[in-house]
Amino acid sequence: MKNIGLYINTGKSDCFRNARYIIDFLNKNGITVFGAENTKGMIDHPGLVIDEERMFNSTDCIIVLGGDGTILEAVRKTGKNDIPFFGINYGKLGFLAEVEEKDVDMCLEYLLRGCFDIEERMMIDMNIEDLPTDKGFVALNDIVVSRGANTRLIDIKIYGNENLIEEYRADGLIISTPTGSTAYSLSAGGPIIEPSNDSLFIITPICPHSLHNRSIVLDAKKTIRVETESKDKNVVVAVDGQRFLDINQNSIYLKKSDKKVKLIKFKGNNFFEILRRKLSERI
Repeated sequence: MKNIGLYINTGKSDCFRNARYIIDFLNKNGITVFGAENTKGMIDHPGLVIDEERMFNSTDCIIVLGGDGTILEAVRKTGKNDIPFFGINYGKLGFLAEVEEKDVDMCLEYLLRGCFDIEERMMIDMNIEDLPTDKGFVALNDIVVSRGANTRLIDIKIYGNENLIEEYRADGLIISTPTGSTAYSLSAGGPIIEPSNDSLFIITPICPHSLHNRSIVLDAKKTIRVETESKDKNVVVAVDGQRFLDINQNSIYLKKSDKKVKLIKFKGNNFFEILRRKLSERI
């Protein structure tokens, strides 16, 4: 590796201290470090090159300092570029940002020695009715349909390949990838799916007005259509909690994306071990 990006959650002071340490370490090993515009003037280090275009287009990998939300933000900014990530966790749970602060030295050594695997994660393409397909959006974790600011429940119909799957009267609906199964979907009662799986969608209602609250797991080969109806005509779609779109009552169309996110996985970072440790910490 010759060029590495460093994407930082600027709202967490610890990230800056460790960013300087990482820049020193990489520079000493002959690596050029690129940073995003949000760190301009915030990190006074001669070894950091502020060039966001280069960072998100042609670096060998991007190191993210923050939580899972910071990784999702970096993934969105990378667009269709095929750059692998790994995250150092300064958030709460950190299922995407798996590396803890105490393990930074070890993981940097592994990175430079090539002692890691690349795990590809499935994403979801979303298009909105009446918008051109090139105006679509892509999500790594989930697409969330909700009632927005109004206090009334919305009526939701879900179709798979144009066959009606389920109807809900609820606060909203989560359509998740396996990666997103440990995020909002889990909080709403959805199942945990091993994130390396790239063949499933998880559909979970949010506070349904019903005697049952069941998630549905669908084959990701299906095209999903979601129809909504609200008396207030106020329906919002959130893409990975990063983009919020007022869709009124237009249908949305979801399918498995051709794009995959590449995550750098170091030895010892087993998903189920991380799952047990991080969820037990919350009890």
